[in-house]
This record gives sequence, structure tokens and C-alpha cells, in this order.
Amino acid sequence: MTKLRNPRLIVLIGLMALIAAACGGTAAAPDACASDAFGCVTIADGEPISIGSLLVITGPNSSLGLDSQYGVELALDYYSDQAFDGTNAVIAGHTVELSPEDDGCSAEGGTAGANRLAADAQIVAVIGTSC
Repeated sequence: MTKLRNPRLIVLIGLMALIAAACGGTAAAPDACASDAFGCVTIADGEPISIGSLLVITGPNSSLGLDSQYGVELALDYYSDQAFDGTNAVIAGHTVELSPEDDGCSAEGGTAGANRLAADAQIVAVIGTSC
């Protein structure tokens, strides 16, 4: 039996596939966005898709979040061309950009990071937290 060495990477790649599936097809009508409990993000031609991460990436507990942060970065790098070449994913003609936040493994850090991510109306998804 084969044991997965880093199942988080598989989960992250699955998440990227879900985001890609959600971005495919036709654009939602404005009425659909108003009635959607989660709302919609409209991304103009040439604009990136923004996702955030909220993980502990500094301090004494950084080992809890750095592996996940690196997994997110690797998944974004590998997604489009199935190669680790330093280029971020492209979904439906949009590059995917990551906005990482450090939750500091504390209530204060998590709240501050979450508030920064929530303030950006263009972020379509958040990966995290690690504490």
C-alpha cells in the first residue's frame, strides 16, 4: 500500500480544480449574483483571479503553516502547464494571484489577517487557517 507523503498538496490541487470549474462557462447574470448568499466576483478581461491564504507563516509555530503555504504556491505553479516553472496558474484566461496573510497562530493575528482579506472584494477564495 502506498502512503501519501503530503496529502495537503492533493487537497490544494483539488481546490484549484474546483475554482477552475467555477470560473468556466458563461458569466452569471447580475440577478444571480444578488440572490446568491455568497455573492459574486466579476473579473474583467486581463485581470487576475485573487485567492488568499491565512496561515501561520512566522514565529514559533510557523512549521504549522509553512508546509501548507508552500503547497499552495506549488499548486499554483504546477496547475496550468503541469510543470514547476515559476509561473502561476491560468484559469479561463486569468492568471491566479495569491495574497498570503499570517494568522500568527493567535486570535488577534487571525482577526487582523481575516479583516485584510475580507476588505479585498476581488478575493474569490481563502485557504486556511492553520491554527
